[in-house]
Formats: sequence, C-alpha cells, structure tokens
Amino acid sequence: MFLLLSAWAHAAPLVLPAQEDSALWSAPMELHGFERATTTTGARARLVEGEGQWTLIVVDSSGRTHRAQVPAPVTPADREDTLALAARLLAPTTALALPELLPAEPAPKTQRRTLPELSPAPPDIRTLQIQLRPKVSFPQTLPQSPAGVAQRPTLSPPTQRLASARLGTSFVKRPDMELSAGLSADLSWGSPSLQVGLAGLWAAPNSLPLVDGVHAEDAWLMGGIWYLPKVGLSVGLHAGFNRRNWSFNDTFVLQQKLPSARAMVGWRVPLGRISLEPAAELRMDLAHTDLQLGDRTLGTLAPWQAGLSVAFRAQTDPFGSPDALPQ
Repeated sequence: MFLLLSAWAHAAPLVLPAQEDSALWSAPMELHGFERATTTTGARARLVEGEGQWTLIVVDSSGRTHRAQVPAPVTPADREDTLALAARLLAPTTALALPELLPAEPAPKTQRRTLPELSPAPPDIRTLQIQLRPKVSFPQTLPQSPAGVAQRPTLSPPTQRLASARLGTSFVKRPDMELSAGLSADLSWGSPSLQVGLAGLWAAPNSLPLVDGVHAEDAWLMGGIWYLPKVGLSVGLHAGFNRRNWSFNDTFVLQQKLPSARAMVGWRVPLGRISLEPAAELRMDLAHTDLQLGDRTLGTLAPWQAGLSVAFRAQTDPFGSPDALPQ
C-alpha cells in the first residue's frame, strides 16, 4: 500500500524581501516558473522575512491562501527548495507535496499500488452463537416418595445474562510515530464471564517524524469477545477496520480504510456496581502502508502500535435467574 504525495507547479509573480539580491534568486525562479514582482498587487506568492524562519504565503488558482514556515534561505539549495514548495502550493489539490527532506531509500520488495485502489474490505466478523436459555419441563405426575408424599422436582438454573459498557482513555505508540492519546468505548452482552460485543476507538492526530507537517488520525470499529472474571485477569480479542485520515500542515490529504485487530490483557478490580480495568493492548493493521515522496520511497509504516488504557466498566444486574419455588 502506498501513500503518494503529488506536486504541481505554476508560474506566478513572486514578491521577495526588498533587501534580497535578484541575481541570487534568478536561477531557481526560472527553474520553477516565477518572476520577481515589485508590488504585492497581483502577486501569487510572497516571502516575508522573519527571525530564523521566513513565512511563505501562496494564493492558489482556486483562491485559497496557504502559509508555510520555511528556513531562512541562505544557500542556493535553500532558495530552490523554498520556490519548489511555493510552486507545488499554487495548484489546488487533494494531495499535498512534501519537501524533499530525506535521502532516497531503496524501494521495498513489495508489489506497489496507488492509493485510490487501497480500500481493502474489512474481514468478516463471525457472529458468536449465544446458548439459549434451557427449557424446564415438568412431568405430568409428580413422583411419589415411599411414604406417599409428592416430591418437588429439581430444577437446573438457566444461564444468566447481562450487558456491560466500558469507557476509558488510552495512550498508544507506533514505532515510527509520536505517542498518541485516545478514547475507547465497548458495549458487550453475554454471560457474566464471557461476552461478545462492539468496540469503538479513536486516537488523536499524531505526527510522522520522517517528514515535518504530516499527521495521521485513527478511528477503529471492531467486534469481538471478552473474558471477564469478577476479579483478576481479563482478556479481549477484536477484529474490524481502521479509518486513517492523513493531513499535511493541517490540510486533509486522503483517507485509508485498513483491516485491523486488537488484543487486550487487563486486570479487573471491582468497585461496587462498576469495576476499574487497567489494561495493556496491541493494535495491528492487517495491511502494509508504504510512504512515497514522488519517485522516492520513504519506508514502510510499522503495522502495529502498543500502549496502555485505563477504563471503567458498568454492567446490568444478571437477568434470567430462576424464580424461587414455593416451600
């Protein structure tokens, strides 16, 4: 799976700081289709000098204004990189180009596909069968004791059922991305110790250190099974899909849908009607994501992330208990 970030370039008038020497900028401006303007009227791009960093302001052909912080261009390479970024921002696009900040890496030995084709369907989640409440049948005539007194039949209690809800916060870390905080919610139903249900998770946008300005936001929807003793070790296994939104400099770029799985191991501490459930969890993408800048491959995004979560679980009273027989 590949993340393709495309680039566009358009000629436009460019306003430079007054003290800048036009001769130093002539080569990169000619390369990227710019010409120096002496006034901001009609200008499509402008560089504003700052302390340590300059501000690049670009108005694309759709009228949208883009702002980007760039290092002060003191070398020919700096000036060419700055104008290359300005040229890519001129055209309106749903995918933004990134500055070429890293050296080329060897392409992975995996089959490449472009992003629009990457919408794998989530795996089928098998519905677990819940055992129906056992039926109780009575004989037509009550058995007689040796003394001639009718005996009351012995009843087997039906399986108890209950519903529970779990709500908490989590902190997860992918090897090649920053730590991300998030929220999780689970709804389940079943016996007191074994339940099935749905889980929804969300992780706040976190940055990709490989390229400045790139962020990813994850949201999961899964179904699975919980093992929930009254106290002690609890286990959860879930499968579903992850919707990942990519952005560059706070501008949406594209969305991925990936098959995913989650495994959790926690410890249940009862607190009356609710319980505290700290847990360690592992989340796994079941498809690879390769990051690519132009014709250069930046590497493969690690498919797993691990972290800790703290949550509270509330559950209903068991229903399905047998009624007391008259004495």
